[in-house]
Amino acid sequence: MSLYTYLARWCSVVLFLAILLGGCNLVGASEDGAVTFTADQPSYTAGSTAQLHLHNSSDDTFRVGSLCALQLHRKVLGSWRVVWQQHGCLTEVIEVEPGARQSFQPVVPEDAVPGTYRYELGAAVSNTFTIGAP
Repeated sequence: MSLYTYLARWCSVVLFLAILLGGCNLVGASEDGAVTFTADQPSYTAGSTAQLHLHNSSDDTFRVGSLCALQLHRKVLGSWRVVWQQHGCLTEVIEVEPGARQSFQPVVPEDAVPGTYRYELGAAVSNTFTIGAP
């Protein structure tokens, strides 16, 4: 196999993976506060179920490649760090039409340490809340 053939195949694989995996964070709504993402409680305990609500008050459809984009961030020394990400989810695109709401019920990780947290789903960032000891 020539070097050219090898590189052409390699580039095809890389391009395929970029297209396949790159759609996991598609966002169609503005980032000016028109899409709100809220946790319904000011505090949760590790292992409990959070109630998250996404409301799209923009004129555009809010799109995220899948629920796999849902991440839990903890505030550490003034910056946000990903401490958990949804796994084992469908690659179905989540779409929230203008004026619509969608709810999610993730389980707060049992190994979450006490602190200040927020969820992120694509460009939507929830309000902050605390996680206390179980």
